[in-house]
Amino acid sequence: EQLGKEQVRAALFCRVVHAMAGKSGVRACVVEFLVELLNQDVSSITLPADELGMGTAMANLVLGDASMAPALKEELASKGITAPGSLTESEVAALLNGSAQD
Repeated sequence: EQLGKEQVRAALFCRVVHAMAGKSGVRACVVEFLVELLNQDVSSITLPADELGMGTAMANLVLGDASMAPALKEELASKGITAPGSLTESEVAALLNGSAQD
């Protein structure tokens, strides 16, 4: 089961809020990318309803994973949005489950 558009936006927003609260180990470029997805109202992002699947999909999105849906690739390109392309261990943990790395 996939999340609806508003649920996807809420999930992205929650990750941004968590990252901005500190101690998540998430770099500014990752937060800025997620904020840009929200600000530009990227609508072709799909996220699974389960937490682990959602986190994995978010990590792949930030990585600019080659398996990304063609519609999403096109939308990001048309809006001039570029994925950071790399993640630290702390960022992977924060995206997978929202936990902070101390």
